[in-house]
Amino acid sequence: MISTFFEKTENDNSVYFKDLEIWRCGDKYTSEQGKYPVIYLDLKDVYITSWQDMLSSIKICIAREYKRHRNIESALIEKDVQIFRSLEDETASEAHFAIR
Repeated sequence: MISTFFEKTENDNSVYFKDLEIWRCGDKYTSEQGKYPVIYLDLKDVYITSWQDMLSSIKICIAREYKRHRNIESALIEKDVQIFRSLEDETASEAHFAIR
């Protein structure tokens, strides 16, 4: 629910909140709705028996989120664009996956 509130999407998600208390709290809160790229990692369906396979699964989840937020790439400096792309295509080093 919180990711739906903050997530910047093409769709207007404010319709889900108009009848809730947060909408009655005023512009301080409603002005934040739909403004941010939200990173959401859900590992509940990952059933892996080795650490290496788990790390690979986490990399896939992170790469999916980077692909989903491809539109923010234009706001990055060139060095960060290179890192962004390597995370997106899963070629980044493990250190880059750990700090992002």
